[in-house]
Amino acid sequence: GINAEYGGYNYVNYPKQDNSHHRPQNFFPKVPLEPEELKDALVKQIEYYFSVDNLVRDTYLRMQMNDQGWLPISVIAGFNRVRALTSDTKLIAEVLKNSSLIEIN
Repeated sequence: GINAEYGGYNYVNYPKQDNSHHRPQNFFPKVPLEPEELKDALVKQIEYYFSVDNLVRDTYLRMQMNDQGWLPISVIAGFNRVRALTSDTKLIAEVLKNSSLIEIN
């Protein structure tokens, strides 16, 4: 699962800085991405999902979390923008291990 904490809340510990690079990907790739581009796109997209800006509006995502903020990777893998990049939950878990914002268990 994925755990996200923000202060005392069950959100991502999002740094207080310009987070414009964490905005959602506004495209569905029409050609396969290079492996590093794919990994970067996945991390940015998923970190956006757990941003405070998104979580305050995304009732569905919050409802999928347990009381400690954990969420199955399969839920994230099912989102359209993630599915457009990959359906491989092992790859998703692998790339998120390098995220400083998201905890993988």
